[in-house]
Amino acid sequence: MVFSPSSKNLSQTEIDYTLQGCEVGIRVDGRSLKDVRPYQVSIGTLSLSNGSARVFLPGGETDIICSVKAEVCPSTSQTDNGDIQISVELLGDAGVSTNFGMRNKTMKREAELSKILQKLLANAIDLRGLCIVPGKWVWGLYVDILVLASEGNLLDCCSFAAFSALNATLLPHITCIKQTDDRKKPSKASDDFLVDADISKATPPPGIDLCPVVVTVSKVSNGNHMIVDALPEEEMCASALVSVSVDQKGSICGIQKCGSGSLPISQLNHITEVATNVSSVLFKNIQASIKKQSNCGETSKACSDLLQNYFEII
Repeated sequence: MVFSPSSKNLSQTEIDYTLQGCEVGIRVDGRSLKDVRPYQVSIGTLSLSNGSARVFLPGGETDIICSVKAEVCPSTSQTDNGDIQISVELLGDAGVSTNFGMRNKTMKREAELSKILQKLLANAIDLRGLCIVPGKWVWGLYVDILVLASEGNLLDCCSFAAFSALNATLLPHITCIKQTDDRKKPSKASDDFLVDADISKATPPPGIDLCPVVVTVSKVSNGNHMIVDALPEEEMCASALVSVSVDQKGSICGIQKCGSGSLPISQLNHITEVATNVSSVLFKNIQASIKKQSNCGETSKACSDLLQNYFEII
């Protein structure tokens, strides 16, 4: 199962205990079925990134770092769309192993997580705003997620980190240069625009506010109960997991099902409703954390270092 890196086997007694707890509305860690653990977000943790974030669980084992690097890339589409690429790497207890077979499984899990996040997050963002010079240059955003440790609900936590890092990302101001001569030789990037390293003029990527987060709803106890933010043992007891990406407007951007259990269409509306309600709480908490740290200048300082070291000052 791609969502949980744990290879622990549960006894029948543990399975019964977990399922019976869900039936009475009390989970293993004392939460109700729809409660989310108190994740914390720290932004601007990496000074050489255009945007970065760390999602961790105080007193828990979840710890995820996300870095966003921006590059000027040639336009390869007729629509002049920019590009966002997401990749996930598992380290520590989340995936590193000296055993070749285990490492091979980890690599498959990394690839599957990256693919799902690409589908549920990146494809929901309007990429036309990342165009710099129509027909020539666009922004490419490379989102690298490093999982140091995980305590269940891995896909959702990766999406929290990606959302936070992208919303903390600043792109330098671009000044387009109009050609005044009839040179026939191909133009270089520096012939088309100049990059301003003044941090006060840097702006977030256009349309990044539409980036969704993922809320995974787990079907347990013969389908009579749905839980969110599942622990590893709860994921192992679930017959099906449905991951729903939801943006800040409450719009459903994508759905991904995992697990061998069947899922009646009649339950889909309930699952999306649960995901939408939970996402509103998550957005509120994440945005409050980002706003608080942005007011302290943490993001600006990190991006200022990057711009001054790597881009031409005009």
